[in-house]
Amino acid sequence: MLAAVSLLLHTTSRHSLMSGLLLLMSPLGFLGLNINKFTARLYLTLHYVEATGNQHGSAGFFEYINQSLMYQADEYAVQEFIELHVPAFQLIDLVTGCVLLASIWVLL
Repeated sequence: MLAAVSLLLHTTSRHSLMSGLLLLMSPLGFLGLNINKFTARLYLTLHYVEATGNQHGSAGFFEYINQSLMYQADEYAVQEFIELHVPAFQLIDLVTGCVLLASIWVLL
């Protein structure tokens, strides 16, 4: 499972991951879950983990977080806009969904 996640993170851009997640979670929006907010937070989490991992290594991550918490929040207030484009469904998406539903139906 971890190897699959690692492979996915290395082969797919952060924007593509978040667009896909936004599309997959869209049915949960009907249940009252704010999927845009969730996706934006996950995007920022991945961004900061990558940024701190490249600068400080894995051992210095917690030290970086502790130092960051010592400063005023308004010093780090940078407005960055995240714009995700969700691609339109294609025929392959429909076929994949039908195969997935059929396999679930057979397993049950």
